[in-house]
Amino acid sequence: MKNFILLLIVLLINANILNVIADQGPGNGEGAKIKGILIEEKDTIPIEFANIALYKQSDSTLVTWTVSSDKGAFELTKVPVGNYKLVTNYLGYEKKTINNITVSKVGVTIELGKVTLQQMKKEMKEVTVLGV
Repeated sequence: MKNFILLLIVLLINANILNVIADQGPGNGEGAKIKGILIEEKDTIPIEFANIALYKQSDSTLVTWTVSSDKGAFELTKVPVGNYKLVTNYLGYEKKTINNITVSKVGVTIELGKVTLQQMKKEMKEVTVLGV
């Protein structure tokens, strides 16, 4: 009988915990999503495997990061409520920063659409290759 009562108490506690989790609803506790597609400005081709980082606007603390897909798409998930800046970085392209991205509530998706990157325009000095 004692074991039965103990088992009943454990089951009631577990049911209560599951109820609390279920009451959070979809998206709650998970944060928001920020999505977009990186493309090259000149040729409008997708930029694959570029770094995308999300920082707090106030103090530049890294919140999350990801890498764009082979089609240039990216998605940052579980972003808490707050103000952010998004920084994209890829070899051979200028770094791009998008400031003042505001997440006002959890469960929303912020679509940035097409984010264009410009190729770097640096001229290199003459290089001489000597054979031995």
